[in-house]
Amino acid sequence: MTGLGKVSVPNCGIQVNSSSPEALRHVGAGKIAATKISVVGNYEGGGYSVSPKTNQPFLADPLVSTPEPVPPTGCDYSNQALSDVTIPAGRVFCGSIDFGGKIVLSPGVHYFHNAIVGISNNAKITGKEVTIFVDSKSSIIQAGGNGAMELSAPTSGVYTGIAIFGSRTALPLLPAISLTINKNYSITGTIYLPMHHLKMKGSNDKKLATGLGWIVAWQFSYNGDSSVNLDGYSGTPPKGLGDAAIALLQ
Repeated sequence: MTGLGKVSVPNCGIQVNSSSPEALRHVGAGKIAATKISVVGNYEGGGYSVSPKTNQPFLADPLVSTPEPVPPTGCDYSNQALSDVTIPAGRVFCGSIDFGGKIVLSPGVHYFHNAIVGISNNAKITGKEVTIFVDSKSSIIQAGGNGAMELSAPTSGVYTGIAIFGSRTALPLLPAISLTINKNYSITGTIYLPMHHLKMKGSNDKKLATGLGWIVAWQFSYNGDSSVNLDGYSGTPPKGLGDAAIALLQ
């Protein structure tokens, strides 16, 4: 974490699975607040609400038993710029995809296969009862913080409580999901990215709060001067995440 902001996890803890001497790193005058912070390796920096406990046990992936979505064959949208459209569920996005204007995702699973997704500064992406699946060769980059994102995870079925599901396939180059969050940003559900780097950047909204559930990521970073609350989710959690930590990192 870098910047002057505060990352708050008021109702659960942070688990860092890396055995590195810099497994958890905090740079700047900001704060990291959680009920507990457990690190397999060690940590650097200060500004923690509780002292991180080092040399802690490895925490297994709590969602490993949830089957990974399998995209349908072919591509429905390939190398396209999309704006002011409603996307039916079950569609596959490939190549360079640019979202602008109002994008409505219909209930169900939406697949990104070998896709580099750009979200423009003015885009508004909404979807209820949706799961976004990104494979190991797909990345999402949000350009700026003036747009809006309002997504809610399914409340029933295999992917109950999972808003974003990343592939478990490991590649030499770690793909990234980069999001610039603001007061109009809400993901109601869990972000599960076992082989992605989740990058979050906060704008200048000092009382920023996001409706995120649990975050499970290979790597997580936050940069910003705003205060962000990362566990405002009150819906049904995915199976296996009843008492899990907010972030699982390695």
